[in-house]
Amino acid sequence: MSSDPKPLLLIGTHMHPCGGGAMARQRRGMASLLRLSRCHTVNLQFASRWKNIEYPGVETLPVLNSDSCAASGVAGVRKPLLSELFSRLAQVARTRGIPYFGFINSDVILLREMIEEVNRGRHECYMASRKDMDAEGKLADGYLVQGVDLWIMSVGFHEREGWRLPAAIVGEFGGDNLCASIALTHGDGFLINHRTVCLHETHENRWINSPFAEYNHLQCIRQGYYFSAWARYIAAISAQNAINQSDAEVRRLQQSCFGRKPGWVDHALCKLKLAKWKLIYWSKRKASLRDRTIEGVP
Repeated sequence: MSSDPKPLLLIGTHMHPCGGGAMARQRRGMASLLRLSRCHTVNLQFASRWKNIEYPGVETLPVLNSDSCAASGVAGVRKPLLSELFSRLAQVARTRGIPYFGFINSDVILLREMIEEVNRGRHECYMASRKDMDAEGKLADGYLVQGVDLWIMSVGFHEREGWRLPAAIVGEFGGDNLCASIALTHGDGFLINHRTVCLHETHENRWINSPFAEYNHLQCIRQGYYFSAWARYIAAISAQNAINQSDAEVRRLQQSCFGRKPGWVDHALCKLKLAKWKLIYWSKRKASLRDRTIEGVP
């Protein structure tokens, strides 16, 4: 249960305002976290307490100061940044003496198999891709290997490498891939995308045509080496039909794709590309603000 006096894992999530099926999916996800042993769940919310959502039996921590609108300069749904989520969770885990912490999307159902994997203590970072299911619970074939819905890392890893994690917006394209690639490149990481440790009910993709898409695109360019490594890994999975392989085979493939750390040339190329795209991004932002003024939008 989430109230276990000696938790192995501090698992954080972020419930967001919504209605209908979306809220029902969030409630199922939260209920799954409360059923897990050696796992304490926290619901990270904004410090302003504006439209904060709580769930019975789950500790709410209103500690988030950054958000998608302030970071991107674009109006839209207020969402947290991945880097702040990880920093806040690491701080709480360190203070409470919990060795691992993690973040999971609020509508994802976490299974005990994942906790058992962490309990074996073989790695300092764990990530997982989900298996989708329909509203009746019928499981899809395969896994959503292009994305990552769960990140778990040791407090020690975050102290050493946490500064690398991107200020990408949660629930938007690319941020999950960057975090996974960084963990696999700079840590003893293991991405589980070949067996079932978390489930997700299918629904419409909200990040398509999102106002925050270009901001997250900038984060991917800023850390382009890691995003390129992720793209190579996905291509390797497709080429080798790696979905049904053993843990050892999956781990070898990950090590081959993420085994090289970036050098100064890689960082220099990323800075050149970033400078170009920053110019394009802020030019579009200025044009958008000018159009809004012309139309009389405050």
